[in-house]
Amino acid sequence: MGRPGHVPAPMAALGGARPTRAVLHVLLVFGGLAAVLSAPTGPDHLAAGPPDLRPAPATAVRAAEATAAGEAPGDASAAAVQGATYRPVSPLRVLDTRRGLGGHYFTPMATQYVPVITPEVAADAGVAAHEVAAVVLNVTSTGSTGEAYLTVWPAWQPHPGSSNLNVTHANQTIPNLVTSPVVAGHVSVMSVSAMHIVADVQGVYVTGGGTSLGRFVALGPTRVYDSRELHHPLHPGEPRIIDVRPAGVPGDAIAVAMTLTSVSSPGAQFIVVWPADHPWPFASNLNPEHGGQTVANQVISGLDAGRVRVMGTAGGHVILDVAGYYTGPSAGSGDEGLFVPLTPARLVDTRQDGHRPWPGATVEVGVSNREGVPGGYVSAVALNVTATQANAAGFVTVWGARAARPNASVLNPEYANQTVPSHVITPVTDVGFAMYTPTGTHLLADIAGYFTGPSATGGGLAPPPAAGPHDFLYKMSNGGIARWDPCTGIRYMVNDDVHATPGGPGPARQHHRPGRSGDGARPRLRRRDDGRARRSPASRC
Repeated sequence: MGRPGHVPAPMAALGGARPTRAVLHVLLVFGGLAAVLSAPTGPDHLAAGPPDLRPAPATAVRAAEATAAGEAPGDASAAAVQGATYRPVSPLRVLDTRRGLGGHYFTPMATQYVPVITPEVAADAGVAAHEVAAVVLNVTSTGSTGEAYLTVWPAWQPHPGSSNLNVTHANQTIPNLVTSPVVAGHVSVMSVSAMHIVADVQGVYVTGGGTSLGRFVALGPTRVYDSRELHHPLHPGEPRIIDVRPAGVPGDAIAVAMTLTSVSSPGAQFIVVWPADHPWPFASNLNPEHGGQTVANQVISGLDAGRVRVMGTAGGHVILDVAGYYTGPSAGSGDEGLFVPLTPARLVDTRQDGHRPWPGATVEVGVSNREGVPGGYVSAVALNVTATQANAAGFVTVWGARAARPNASVLNPEYANQTVPSHVITPVTDVGFAMYTPTGTHLLADIAGYFTGPSATGGGLAPPPAAGPHDFLYKMSNGGIARWDPCTGIRYMVNDDVHATPGGPGPARQHHRPGRSGDGARPRLRRRDDGRARRSPASRC
């Protein structure tokens, strides 16, 4: 099962975020108070970033021909990549410095060029290596000598001034999903502290768009599985089959993007997701370090008839929130849902104005005509979102701006001042995307690429009104839109336990069984079968 600080044999990960020197333009909406900030980004509080490193041009590149390992491909024969389609890979390990696979022990600030499009990866994906524009990796740091950040970016390109993974203490084991363009089948990897790194390929994006296979369709996010609602946690080592089709995924979809959350893990373990009819892979997606920990990571997994398997070495409760799927043969050909990878670039860093988003705050971020994203025909974006300097344990939700906030989350700070990254694929509206924090935390977002297609309209919904941080919109069970106000509470499920939102600075933590509040009383606001909410006698302001 493993122990804290130890990576069990199969495992993987990635995440984080670092500042650039680009100018930031973003709309912040805190309980209805909107402001546009314009400020240069700067170093964060964890570790000083590489000095004077600016993002490379925000276009994905790949080399026309591979050269000897460690040597840059000749003279920018790299070409801009347009739309690409996805091909899943039954997770394959390409880097494990503990065993000398794909690289060696990372020393501080040293960059290694890691071959990620190996012959095995290309064969499993059914593509030629030169067709690969970008790779999806689960990257894990373990055995770090101290706090650090780690960056993955296109090989032999300038450091982008961002990050994918944030290590907060020595010997921490932490994963995150990473999407990166490749050059000659390689990516660059750098850490500011000494550590071992493990990387498993989840899939690849290949050039030659306009096909039926591998185009992305966003779905929310939508919660498709929560073992707490069934009172049926995973047994240790149980490879449970989970059907994702109820979330709207077609039966012939080739892959699904979703957030996997381990809730109050029974102990240190690794958790892996893979196609239901495939053999268990030598890989992992999530690495809880200790009992009671709630931790999340995004997963892009292949599918067998709309199903995956999930296994945890220690078992426990798990949640799956579907962000979207990749089309199968029944989908018609088209140019919607093609992926355009970008060199990582920072879109927002709320630390720059010196004001941490308070409990209940929503941050809206525009993407049009920024960091390589065009002004139109963008349906979704791939991001690395980081919560840092959190007020307390909580969660972060990301969704299309001005749409109803979904009942899902993407990451879970478990204590004050923690830094937690997560890969996120989210739909965007004509306004952009939104990030919500119920407990208050600084938020950062780095873009990794975008998906083609028409942007949704912002739902016709206004920003949260100025009446208070809890006066925001939500979607009811009947699909209607309603508003919460500071004088009522409502029971809802999030990734770390049942919460109630009374009036006050943030949600009250609950540590009892689902359906009851912390003191054993019933929730203050109950839903009727028609989706409307009514006050219970216990409701009081």
